[in-house]
Amino acid sequence: SLSQSQQNPGSFGPVGSPGYGAVTCNGSNETVREAITNYHLSATHYYARDNEDDQPDLESGEEMPLMESRRKKKTSPHLVQLAINMSFIVNVFLVVIKIWTVLMSDSLAVLASMIDSLMDLLSGAIIWYSARLRDNTADGHHYPVGKARMEPLGIIVFAAVMVTSFMQVMLQSFERLLAGSEEPPVDLELRILLLIGISILVKFLLWLWCRTIKDSSSVQALAQDHLNDVVFNIFSTLFPVAGKHLSLWWLDAAGAIILSIYIITEWVSTCLHNIRRLTGQAATAADIQQLTYMAYRFSNTIQAIDTVRAYYAGDGLFVEVDIVLPPDTPLSQAHDLGESLQSALERLDNVERAFVHIDYNAVHAIEHRQHVPLSQQVLQQQQQQQLLLQHSNDRPVPPQHQA
Repeated sequence: SLSQSQQNPGSFGPVGSPGYGAVTCNGSNETVREAITNYHLSATHYYARDNEDDQPDLESGEEMPLMESRRKKKTSPHLVQLAINMSFIVNVFLVVIKIWTVLMSDSLAVLASMIDSLMDLLSGAIIWYSARLRDNTADGHHYPVGKARMEPLGIIVFAAVMVTSFMQVMLQSFERLLAGSEEPPVDLELRILLLIGISILVKFLLWLWCRTIKDSSSVQALAQDHLNDVVFNIFSTLFPVAGKHLSLWWLDAAGAIILSIYIITEWVSTCLHNIRRLTGQAATAADIQQLTYMAYRFSNTIQAIDTVRAYYAGDGLFVEVDIVLPPDTPLSQAHDLGESLQSALERLDNVERAFVHIDYNAVHAIEHRQHVPLSQQVLQQQQQQQLLLQHSNDRPVPPQHQA
């Protein structure tokens, strides 16, 4: 009989279609022969269908993430560093302005905006240090594949600091609302409004620039920060101004709570996104399709694609491809083909490392140890013990031990 594992969105199994796992055959020779025939028919149908699906996309110019990455020019590291440095300098300028504004106005909404700018400085320092560690290749013996995962790790640390800080702002705002206030609403002077307006414009221009640098998670995090600052500065100014003109003392504290909830939501989402990437999130179905198509069309010697598995290890993908070659393929030819395919896959910008395994038969047991939950392991051990006990009870008693 032919058995297939459960669906796995991060891999294509032996029949070359989404969600198939390893194939095992435990029937007669005719059953095995029929299974292999069905395998090749299914693989041929899939690759032909995949070719039909992908070719119009290539002709129409529709963007395909992995394939398009080979044609796009990679952003210069100097440009990435310039974006980080410019963001850091602007954040220093904004912190000075907002500290002075808080001292002059005692506005909670402006205080929340000031804390956001202080956190921007901290984020710039964390991201700058993470980039330095990532680019440091002197410690290649202890880190043979580099330190690319330092960037998302630094973003997670910064996200935790941001969430904690704005939880404190929310608590302070709730305390002011519960205590009430006899003081008049906060009044922002014209010069303060002009400085905040300049900071909004500068941050908006930085966001437009940084969002175009898409191949650096650090710069993308800074772009999100700049957009948050634009929203923060606009509303942190509107709440006290509206409270002054409408004579609503509580509007400033309520605005600080709303802004804090917005920032906490944004950074929790960013943190979870990077955690999923660091913990081996599967690539998208479109990425898997393109990798499978590329591997199968790489050489006429390749008879079939046994498995394509792709998962994130930070910002980049780790790709595992199992290809099936004719059994009589010379070792040197098989080695060169596998190495060439590996190099071609690693040329894709979103692929950090690729591993190509060569097989001569698509019908075999699962080659990698599968993760089995502890409860299932205990159940398997109990079943094995019961089988051993039953086998020992069924064994005939030797004559010398019979009564």
